[in-house]
Amino acid sequence: NNAVQQCNLSGQASEVCRFVIRDASRAVIGTTTQPFNLSVTKTDGFDVEMGYRVPLSNFAFLGDDPGQLNLRLVTGYISQRVTISPLVPITRNAVGVQGSPKVRANFTANYTKGKWSTQAQVRYIGDQIWDRNRTIGVDTNFNHIADRAYLDGQISYKLSETQEYYINVQNVLDRDPAFSPNPGGATPTQTDTGLYDQVGRNIRLGFRLRY
Repeated sequence: NNAVQQCNLSGQASEVCRFVIRDASRAVIGTTTQPFNLSVTKTDGFDVEMGYRVPLSNFAFLGDDPGQLNLRLVTGYISQRVTISPLVPITRNAVGVQGSPKVRANFTANYTKGKWSTQAQVRYIGDQIWDRNRTIGVDTNFNHIADRAYLDGQISYKLSETQEYYINVQNVLDRDPAFSPNPGGATPTQTDTGLYDQVGRNIRLGFRLRY
């Protein structure tokens, strides 16, 4: 149907007309289906990654072997993501709408001393609009998805160069996922399962062996 519609709208000039089969009177008698690059997706934004090793030797109270503290920040900002298609009359920016936050970031602090290592990580997901076609007080009482930050942590002990024990805790503060209802699909959900933690606090005990 899309191929026939686009072909007619273009005055029989669109490339999709080759998928439409007509008889001698130009009546449509069938269509063919195959992959075809009809639409174009354009996106703009930037990523930033920064790392810093803190000189702990400046802190005398840490002793002669102060260990190492490494800080790392990875963040991404997307200002535009649009899909241009002749089948869609209005081109809209999808960034900032449900499932596509403008900002996402990970901050990690890792401290190592001797055989011990600890790590803390903050995962940040920016806020979003739930549905740009709805208006608060008119056809909905909800249209803002709050931002969310998760704290993760890990402690590990290196028994040798090849053996290591660790405990890892994801979502240390046991934060609930942001309310981001998805009523469509086979299984409606109250949040975006691709962005937010579903389990809550998750504790793992493990042993690594390299050989």
